Amino acid sequence: MVSVLKGLWSEEAGVVLSSEAVLLGTLGVIGATVGLSAVSKSVNDELTDLAFAFRSLDQSYSFEGRHGCGAWTAGSEFHQVPVERSHHEMRMRIEEQERHARHEAEEREHRARMEAEEQERHLQREAKEHEARRRAEETEIEARRRAELQKREELMHREEQMRQEKLHLEEQARRKAEEARRKAEEARRQAEAKKRQEQESGKPAPKKKKKNDK
Repeated sequence: MVSVLKGLWSEEAGVVLSSEAVLLGTLGVIGATVGLSAVSKSVNDELTDLAFAFRSLDQSYSFEGRHGCGAWTAGSEFHQVPVERSHHEMRMRIEEQERHARHEAEEREHRARMEAEEQERHLQREAKEHEARRRAEETEIEARRRAELQKREELMHREEQMRQEKLHLEEQARRKAEEARRKAEEARRQAEAKKRQEQESGKPAPKKKKKNDK
């Protein structure tokens, strides 16, 4: 038998899934619990019947005293409680014990239910706190994201303003440069026209006298 058990223990050809093991273990535990409960009830019933059978024996006795030849012995007697009364007392005691056992079982069940409810409330409270923390974190992340987006938009707006200002300044500088070139071109044309006029007339143009402050 030991060799067979060792062979079964070392056998690895079969495949046992975790779900199958859990299912078989659950069924085994439930069946064993139910069976042990039935065995316990049956044993209690049989022991109760045995106690009633023992108590049904009437142990009452009595005998008279004897005297003679200068000697004597006292009589003796014993009257047992009637069987019906003893059975009634035993039934009352058994019922009291059963009520006490039911009461203890109800108290244990009530305590277990209260503990389960308290644990469930605690879990719900933790779940609500976790949900509140998660929502607060999400709100904070969303606010941070919006702030970063707003900063990025402000930065892009400033960059656009700076670009527009730069374009405006470049446009002004270009216009000023064009105006300066235009003025220089006009001055050059005027100078060339004056020079041509002097060459045509043959007389140099009179030089302007410098004003002396003194």
